[in-house]
Amino acid sequence: MELFKKTRIGYVCLKDTATAQAYLDKLKALSRQAEGKVKDQIDKQIKMVSYGIDGENEVAYRLRTSGIDMYVLHDIYFEIDGLSAQIDCIVITRKNLYVLECKNWTGNVEITERGDFIRNYLRDGRQKRECVESPIAQNRIHMVVLQRLLEQIGNRHLSKEKFFDSHAVSLVVLSNSKSIIEDSKAEVSLREKVVRADTLVERMTQIDNSQGQKISADEMKAIADFLLIQNKNSKLNYVKEYERLEQSLKKKKETNVQSQKAVKKQQKPASKKEKNAEKKTPEEIKKLLKKYRREQSKEQHLSPLAVFDDKQMDALIEKRPKSKAELKAISGFGDGRVKKYGTDIIKIVSD
Repeated sequence: MELFKKTRIGYVCLKDTATAQAYLDKLKALSRQAEGKVKDQIDKQIKMVSYGIDGENEVAYRLRTSGIDMYVLHDIYFEIDGLSAQIDCIVITRKNLYVLECKNWTGNVEITERGDFIRNYLRDGRQKRECVESPIAQNRIHMVVLQRLLEQIGNRHLSKEKFFDSHAVSLVVLSNSKSIIEDSKAEVSLREKVVRADTLVERMTQIDNSQGQKISADEMKAIADFLLIQNKNSKLNYVKEYERLEQSLKKKKETNVQSQKAVKKQQKPASKKEKNAEKKTPEEIKKLLKKYRREQSKEQHLSPLAVFDDKQMDALIEKRPKSKAELKAISGFGDGRVKKYGTDIIKIVSD
């Protein structure tokens, strides 16, 4: 007992939420470049991360002012045997190792007799009720990953399975102090695992006081240092999420650039080369004039040459008149013929 009185540790935070904050800052910068649906996705992610950081900061404040000796690691990620765990907070006290899943939910939280978590909250003036993924189930996976990691620590006391069974505690912390936890129908084992941030320290103290076996100061530090080394920052889920959002923004920008180029191309006056490419060839005009002459002759029961002869057709192809006045300048096209066929002929020979 005297040993623990002499070696005060206090609150020691080995890892804070700085990584999550850096991610949030990057998202905000990305949002300023985005628009439309991509911006909506990024802003939604910003909102979620902000809530998460606010919740973890509230938990950190409660732990920091608790007066309990502890090592704390926030926002930590582990991988082992194909399993992964993104843990909001790990707290190592003189008596226990706490795995905290923090939720900054708005509204009240109902825990049913089946263990379902249901959020009740207001949105746009309407009461909403939705079932959400169980944070207790999330933490159960975290506990499995943590146990497998600690079995590798190599300490003669901590490597045994009974350490985890005796000292590891899973808690879900609701950081919104206005939330009401409606758990009267839930099993006692579930109710004991869910706590609001403002009563977290009280619950931890109760659990610690019920635990007779202590963890030495050296063992506390050994666990904390070991877990810090196992943290894999580069594999954090939100790094992948950021890359996904960044890629979405990049694709959106590329699409916009291509659209702008297409619009400019449509608006850009055709070059001389392009105009020439668009002109009808003499052969095409000849075919069209012959077809027109044939159709008119059948319709009017005339000889095709009565519409215009081959010499006149060659002149039309060469001159390509753009008006009736220009058409009249061609030999054989008097007022009558121009009045009867002029509009159609000008249309055929035009570019």
